[in-house]
Amino acid sequence: MAAPKLWPLDPEPEVIQRTVHDWHVSGDGSLCLLQTAAAWTGAEVAAELVVKAAGWFLEFLLMQAGVVQAMTTGGIAGSDELDHLLDPRAGNAPEGPSMGAA
Repeated sequence: MAAPKLWPLDPEPEVIQRTVHDWHVSGDGSLCLLQTAAAWTGAEVAAELVVKAAGWFLEFLLMQAGVVQAMTTGGIAGSDELDHLLDPRAGNAPEGPSMGAA
């Protein structure tokens, strides 16, 4: 079973971001949402990818703003290590454009 691919439309990662692993973007501009190809068997719920893509979007904004130097390994949705950066009461929550999939 081939893993599904999602491409962010806005923001669209620049070519340089597609060549550095820290951004979790593949060379074709699609998001790297799975740690291995075997992580997708086809039995998973596709809605889980929406959560991963939303997490990628938040981490992308944090990277662009220079708040973090690299994205988390397992994704922000499954970790609380960056939660303090997303608390709007602390004035740290990133702002940015919406994201779509193709």
